[in-house]
Amino acid sequence: QKVASLMNLAKTLAPDHRRLAYASASFVCGPQEFQQFMLPLVWDPALPTDQAQVLAAGVVGLADPVRLPICLTLLKHPDESIRATAQSVLAAYFPETDEASYPQAVQHYLTHPD
Repeated sequence: QKVASLMNLAKTLAPDHRRLAYASASFVCGPQEFQQFMLPLVWDPALPTDQAQVLAAGVVGLADPVRLPICLTLLKHPDESIRATAQSVLAAYFPETDEASYPQAVQHYLTHPD
């Protein structure tokens, strides 16, 4: 509910102020809300890059089972800084793993968390 309200509020703000509303929404939403509201916006080519970067940073606060698959998806984003955010999260979890092996590393981690 709170995320939907913030997203509706963001639509009414001037473009310069939307970034703050998006940042607030991306950091207070739960996993389902992030996937429902934030992720589609990150991929929206009409969204300015700086605002997409703020939304993508919200993935850091999610639980591992949601965060890691989203980071794999964001590695394919056209914006280099968004890919870098995702890559830095994955590199922190899997420092000895090359980027091509991240999908297997994530799958193993999520099925064998200890």
